[in-house]
Amino acid sequence: MTRTLGLRIGGIIVQLDETGKNGEIRSELHYGEDAVGDDKEFADMDELRAYEAAIDGLERLVLAHARSGVDILSKEYREGVQTAVDAIANNV
Repeated sequence: MTRTLGLRIGGIIVQLDETGKNGEIRSELHYGEDAVGDDKEFADMDELRAYEAAIDGLERLVLAHARSGVDILSKEYREGVQTAVDAIANNV
């Protein structure tokens, strides 16, 4: 049985196995077809790579928290993730 957690922030979906220790994450925050980040303009490929790396890092953090039992669906956690997503979009 797989447990699916949706943060409703940039399409972030976390799937954990029945133990909660293994899982995967996906989101619509990456730049590409039908992604949340599609409206962002990038000056060059270096800027795009920096954005993608920052989003990858955020996704890994969310997944690690979910795997360790942090309530990633709490209001406070979701607000923190939204703040991080906004910072990435505004500073890359």
